[in-house]
Amino acid sequence: GSDGGGIWKSFDAGASWVWAGLGVGNLQVSALAIDPSTPETLYAGTQVGAFKSVDGGVTWTAASEGLTEPQVVQIAIDPIHPATLYAGTFAGLFKSVDGAATWNAVPAPFPSAGIVLLDPRTPRTLYVGAENAAGFFKSVDGGATWSDLSPGLGSGSLTVTALALDPAVPGKLYAAIRPLAGGASAFFSSANGGAGWVRAGRGIEGRT
Repeated sequence: GSDGGGIWKSFDAGASWVWAGLGVGNLQVSALAIDPSTPETLYAGTQVGAFKSVDGGVTWTAASEGLTEPQVVQIAIDPIHPATLYAGTFAGLFKSVDGAATWNAVPAPFPSAGIVLLDPRTPRTLYVGAENAAGFFKSVDGGATWSDLSPGLGSGSLTVTALALDPAVPGKLYAAIRPLAGGASAFFSSANGGAGWVRAGRGIEGRT
């Protein structure tokens, strides 16, 4: 790493690292995503916007046209149509359909998007955990409409601090949450894509 941040690359499974931040510099990088069909294409989210590399991280160019919030905290790529990307920011969710050449705000019932997760089997299904205890939402149509999954995770406002899909079981979802009104963090699982939840994680409560 470096004193200021930036992007580094390893060719030996992390035993050693080389600087890979030309065009990004020492900016704090909060998100990295790799195009699954063209691994030389990468995207980075920073406090001053998004960047794109088409040479495996050797050089980077700004890719923030249309982003009205500079800090990008999450980037998710559609694995079937990798020119479609979603960027989570403190001003909501943004979507690109042209490989980050341009971005458009996604109309949504949440003011921020700290966690963005696409279902790799059906990537028009996406989950968004809003920042500042603003809830947890799901779309099955690429962000056109949304449903609020928060009620199944307990009463009161909450922030989703971690989210994962089971790669072997369709619809199996895990969420770690932190209540707004204090109290211990909690871990939940869903067997049906968030329609219903059960408390899980005995022994790890309060540690998210």
